[in-house]
Amino acid sequence: MSKWVTSWGVPTSYVVEGIGNLFDDTTFRNVFYNPIKGERVRIRFSNLYGKEDVKLDAVSIAEWTGKGPSIKPETLVRIPLQKCGNVIKAGCELVTDEVDFVLEPKKNYVVSYYFKDITRIATGYTKFSGDKLAPCWLGRGNFVDAEEVDLHKRRETQGYAFFCGVDVLSDDDTHSVMAFGDSITARPWPDFLVRRINNEGYTNRSVVRKAIGGNRILRDYRNVLPRRNQGISAIERFEMSIKQVQGVDKVIMLEGINDIYHPHPDSLFCGLDELPTAEEMIEGYKLCCNIAHKYGAKIYLCTILPTAHLNNHGFGKEDIRLKVNGWIRNNDVADGFIDFDKTMADSEHPDLMKAEYDCGDTLHPNDDGSMALCNTVPDHIYKD
Repeated sequence: MSKWVTSWGVPTSYVVEGIGNLFDDTTFRNVFYNPIKGERVRIRFSNLYGKEDVKLDAVSIAEWTGKGPSIKPETLVRIPLQKCGNVIKAGCELVTDEVDFVLEPKKNYVVSYYFKDITRIATGYTKFSGDKLAPCWLGRGNFVDAEEVDLHKRRETQGYAFFCGVDVLSDDDTHSVMAFGDSITARPWPDFLVRRINNEGYTNRSVVRKAIGGNRILRDYRNVLPRRNQGISAIERFEMSIKQVQGVDKVIMLEGINDIYHPHPDSLFCGLDELPTAEEMIEGYKLCCNIAHKYGAKIYLCTILPTAHLNNHGFGKEDIRLKVNGWIRNNDVADGFIDFDKTMADSEHPDLMKAEYDCGDTLHPNDDGSMALCNTVPDHIYKD
């Protein structure tokens, strides 16, 4: 085995809601699903948006028991920090030293990491509702080597602090698919897809989520404190994301609804002056396609889902969506397209999502809808 491939990963953004932002003497314990085989491992951390260095005191990996924050102690291995150092510098990422550790496909593993000193969390990822099968905990004290964590010293969290990826040393024919997008891709369809791939007998393909709820292609909220966690714009973070995913050769991009949906004349954060034209959005897609090709990856654009029930659906927004989707279906810049709009649209009212796929907010798919999106992805994306 001689090729590093990212087995699992999440994007990084400004804040981590649901965790907090200032800790000391704290261990984080995060579960991840591993779809590929490997014999060595290294862990990725990011302090991209931090203004001060962060000292990382200990890291470990072990197989998960499937019950709470408990591990199989006989599988536990400490991740060394000798060569890489144990400081995640402000504005930077840290990749740990590699260590021998056999990973088997279709198993869940746990990464635990400990901060002794007072630590300010400025970089992380808030789970939307995707990765439901990958719970996260934090607790007081150093329990990176502990089999179990005392019930009274822990709590479950809704996100990841600094931790953003797991790289596995695997075979040369192993690759990653990057699922890039917004809150719809932060929901479970990428999790369903990677399990579909495994269930079809393929153990040489991972699916790495780089999706941020509320994210837009062209603009962002970096200067709007309540919405900073919605990330920098896609055209700015796309290259950073693809560089983080080792072994990537395919990208699935579903993004654009927030560019259309967010702008409103009554919005405090996103006025109607931020509503893009279809042509402006298309230029954003082209830029992402060119970046993917620069890194040797094929990219598949997804049509934007129907959302006519949203309260601010007027202002010519449906015309923009239809024009963008028409371009996605017929463009010669990407390597293909996936017609998620066709899958989700009501047959009698194609500007609406099918009721059986709607989570209740007329924007996001429920689990059945996420499974439908998963099943729409053509198998050549992971077979070829």
